Amino acid sequence: MFLCTVNKAIWLILTLVCLIACGTNQSEQSLSEIESNDLIVVVTPHTDTHFTAQFREKAADFRELRPVEGQFSGGEWVEEVDAWNGRKHQLMLDIANELEGNRYVESDITSHLGQPDQIVQQGESLYATLRPDTSPTEKETTLLIYHWRDNHDFLFFVSEEQIITEVDWWYSGE
Repeated sequence: MFLCTVNKAIWLILTLVCLIACGTNQSEQSLSEIESNDLIVVVTPHTDTHFTAQFREKAADFRELRPVEGQFSGGEWVEEVDAWNGRKHQLMLDIANELEGNRYVESDITSHLGQPDQIVQQGESLYATLRPDTSPTEKETTLLIYHWRDNHDFLFFVSEEQIITEVDWWYSGE
């Protein structure tokens, strides 16, 4: 048994953080019923220090290519932004691969990639299209969408209460 004396306010904050981060449902046991000598493990998402220099470089390159208008956003064909496995697509694939399977907070994503091109709330029709096999949850769930080729093909992050839980792609399937 792990015992420690913890200021009740700090203990409550740590408990709430754990419940939010872990997604634990304590409906059968109120917070006031949890003993202060219970071992509480706080699982936090990654922080910026978990990003490699290579990831940061790819994210910076992606930010540089974001404003380039290619064929899918009304401009002329630009090989590095429009082509399958072109530079922008490959950067986004690499970014998705590095982030997949880990938990980050939204601000980690936006600080490296910039603000999303679109944010989709649970209940919107695009949300149902992108996540057809999911049922509504009590958690505030949004999708952070980053365009590869405008809204034709894009990378999206599933955010549950500000925590990134999934990374996925939408390809139009031409």
